[in-house]
Parts: sequence; structure tokens; C-alpha cells
Amino acid sequence: MQTVSEDGLLTDEKKYAAEVSDEVPVFLKTEKIDYLTSEVEKLKASVDSEIQRADEFEKKFSEALEKIESMRVRLEKTERSVLQLQEASRRVLQLQDYDWFFLAHCKIVANMYIVEIIFCKYRLL
Repeated sequence: MQTVSEDGLLTDEKKYAAEVSDEVPVFLKTEKIDYLTSEVEKLKASVDSEIQRADEFEKKFSEALEKIESMRVRLEKTERSVLQLQEASRRVLQLQDYDWFFLAHCKIVANMYIVEIIFCKYRLL
């Protein structure tokens, strides 16, 4: 907020600027206008450049998000495949354990039949 003395000072500066402006030759005014116009054009070009950079960044950011989403989906599929392979491996190991048990049982039963056959053979003699 401006104080009264600052407001008065600003008013005096405006009056002085107006007086000096009247005293400045026209060619200096046009040079100043040309200079300011060129500065405005430079600033417009700079703003346009920044807008273009921002658009390119947004495009790259969007592409990166799409790639990340694609990779996330692939990772989920891979995780499901790994879980399926682990489950299949667990089942195979269970079947192998069952096969060993079944094979051992068959050997025992076969030995029992052999013993029974031998026993019967000797009993018939």
C-alpha cells in the first residue's frame, strides 16, 4: 500500500515524464517504439517456444505413461504365468511322490505274491 508521500512522489514523476516526453525528438520516440516492438516480438517468440516445449513434454509424458501401463500389464501377465508354473511344478512333485509311493507299494505286493507262491509250492510238495 502506498503512503501519501509516495503517492505524491509518483505523481511528480509522472508529471516529469510527461514533460520530458514532450521534449524528446520524434525520431527518438520512433526508435524507442521500434525497440519495444522488437522486444515484444522476441518475448512472443520466447513464449511460443516455451509453449512448444511444454506441448512436446506433455506428449513425451503421455507416451511414457502409455509405456508404463503396457509394461505393468505385461508384468501382471508374467506374474500370473509364474504362479501357474509354480503350481504345476508343485503338482508334478506331488505326483512324483505318489509315483514313488505307488511303486514301493507294488514292489511290496509283488514280493508278497512271490512269497505266497513259494510258500504254496513248498506246501504242495
